[in-house]
Parts: sequence; structure tokens; C-alpha cells
Amino acid sequence: MKESKDSFIIHIGKLWNGPEGSVVEEDFERELDFNPKEIAPKSVIDGHILLVKSKGEITVVLSEIETVVELECERCLTKYGYDIDIESCERTFYSQKPDNDPDFDGIFLINLKDLTIDLYEMIRQEIILHFPLISVCSKGCKGLCPQCGVNRNKKKCKCKEPEIAEENKPFKDLKKLIK
Repeated sequence: MKESKDSFIIHIGKLWNGPEGSVVEEDFERELDFNPKEIAPKSVIDGHILLVKSKGEITVVLSEIETVVELECERCLTKYGYDIDIESCERTFYSQKPDNDPDFDGIFLINLKDLTIDLYEMIRQEIILHFPLISVCSKGCKGLCPQCGVNRNKKKCKCKEPEIAEENKPFKDLKKLIK
């Protein structure tokens, strides 16, 4: 069976039919397609997978996940590669919806017909959780000039920095308070 890039199907037939506590583990390397407005991968995703069978569920532990994604700098709007390193993440895949879980959207289910699980959504969520809060291409990024729009990292413009009005300086009296 040819697997598509918008899924990461793992066949669990042997594990599912084995005794509780059975374990399968292996390294993986996958190329996945995500919504490019959300995640733009620049490399394959590789890591380690551990599957553990319990009664009516499979626990999946992914570790040492590495990939590079393309982000856009919030200061200069240039695209740059950002390394994603996920030490470990864990999800439980259930054979049926748990009775005590009101958040049905937050659980993962085993496809009992094919005895498979799809790790695509798990990996997508983890990558997004590891994005930086503020995406900047470098600590020294100078950004765009607010007046002429030139990228200050590449070219120096002759625009004058606007004066900040006194009422727009929230910390202007701070030095007086410290003395």
C-alpha cells in the first residue's frame, strides 16, 4: 500500500493481537505535507517511535523528532529555516471513545477495521507547539523601515526615526521612582 504524504499510517495488527504490555519500537523518517499556511516543512521528519499496547488502547511515544520548517520573520518579512527539535511527546489511541472524556475532539482513535493508527495529526500538533512565540530570523534583525519599507538588514535607508511623543513613553517616570 502506497502511503500518502498527508497521513502517517502505522499498522498495529501484530501489536494489537499480542498480549498487554507488548512493545514495538523503531526509527522513522517521513516526508509529510501540511497546509502550507500552517507548516512549511523544508526537510523530512525523523525520530523514534515507541508503541505500547494496553487494554483497549495503544500508547504512542515519539522522541528525538527533528525537522526544519520555513517561517516568516515578523520584523523583516523574510522567510527562513527554523529547526524543530521535539524531545518527546505522547498520545493514547483508543479502540473506542472513552465514556469519561467530554472532549471527543482531543482524543485519537484506532482504525479497528484496518488495525492502523494515523500519527499525522499528532505530529502536526507537536510541530506547531514548538514554533517560537515571536518568529524572527535572527536576534539582530533590524526589520523594515516603517517609513519607506526597505529591509534594514540588506540596505540602509535615509529616513529619519520619528520622535516619540511624551505621552507615548510609558516608562518615562521610571528613573524617578528607582532613586
